[in-house]
Amino acid sequence: MSLAGARKLVQQINTLTAAAAVVSRVSSLASPCLPRASCRWLGTIKTTTPRHEAHRCLSSSASSAATMKAAIPAPIDKNNKDDGDADRQPLFRFEHVPVPACKPTDVLIKVHAAGINRPDVLQRKGLYPPPKGHSTVLGLEVSGEVVAVGSEAGGRWGVGDRVCALANGGAYAEYVAVPYGQCLPIPAPLTMTEAACVPETFFTVWHNVFEQSTMLGRRVGSGDAVLIHGGSSGIGTTAIQLCHHFGMTVCTTVGSDKKADRCKALGADLVVNYREQTDFAGEVGSFLKDTHGGHVNLVLDMIGAKYAHDNLRLLAPDGRIAVIGALGGYRAEIDLLLMMQRRLTLAGCMLRAQGDNAKQKIADALEAQVWPLLEAGSVAPVMDTVYPFEKLDDAHRHMEASTHIGKLAVTILEGGTESKG
Repeated sequence: MSLAGARKLVQQINTLTAAAAVVSRVSSLASPCLPRASCRWLGTIKTTTPRHEAHRCLSSSASSAATMKAAIPAPIDKNNKDDGDADRQPLFRFEHVPVPACKPTDVLIKVHAAGINRPDVLQRKGLYPPPKGHSTVLGLEVSGEVVAVGSEAGGRWGVGDRVCALANGGAYAEYVAVPYGQCLPIPAPLTMTEAACVPETFFTVWHNVFEQSTMLGRRVGSGDAVLIHGGSSGIGTTAIQLCHHFGMTVCTTVGSDKKADRCKALGADLVVNYREQTDFAGEVGSFLKDTHGGHVNLVLDMIGAKYAHDNLRLLAPDGRIAVIGALGGYRAEIDLLLMMQRRLTLAGCMLRAQGDNAKQKIADALEAQVWPLLEAGSVAPVMDTVYPFEKLDDAHRHMEASTHIGKLAVTILEGGTESKG
């Protein structure tokens, strides 16, 4: 090689080395407010950017530089009995905390709205701690706009995409980091706030009603009978609509005539007001005597111990109870002989405790099987009350009072438009 050629090669190497240093420096300083370097060639070094010029998610070292508003449970004053509006102690306080760091498979969402769920109330009271590695900020479902994409999450989502998502906690804040596989597009008929109330209930119902099976592999389907407890809840109103759509006979329990009327309008064939008809099992058995032998194929149960005996005796051979909550207690005495004789399956499921891969599989199934129904308006989240973020205390008290029908939500993005998907 000639001397001139050698000098030219050294110059090229120096140029590439300097370019690499610049790329490294930009990457280390990047934040949701700093655009990631465009996809372009720097000599033989190429940096990649997901579509829509995605911003790089905050690294853990940089996240402390950017803060956001989040709702944090207030310390509980055990001396305050909370027996009057004027003296009610606050349930939350608002603080500025670091914007969450993204894992490589996360997207960062600027939150428009968050759904309120019963597990949020339990976590606020210290009765439902988040799984290891999950955000300690409350909130399990959101809608919003993607503002940053992790290094391994750019295939599906890009900055500017409007999504709803099942969050691993953290939804009661201005930003939340969510595994990309737990995000879904906003269905066209829904507003952003309505979409925020889809993930938790639809993930739960689809997985427990339609995906799970008995020990012999039987799944429920058209022509079967189901019993859904808590029919007027977010879970209940979702389950009624989906089971009705897929051709099942739907029985449910509620606590008032107003709730009963709403459940009937959603497609329930039998609604038992347990405050007036105390033997729900007898009512359901009588209703199904001529069509299903007095039995159901599935019980979707959020009550637990209080209803365990009656749930079991209602099950048809090879039937299943899906326990997703225990508002009526955790410990029950059950008839094992009956379970053996009828080959019954008693299964419990906690969606939050499952891994990201399992949740992504549920999301994929929902997009294929249920999203067309949401797009067509065949099913929809039932909305009760939407609160501003500052009224989060009121939303939680509303949830605890159990007077709602369907979903409660809070809007977090100030001045955000409420256009549909």
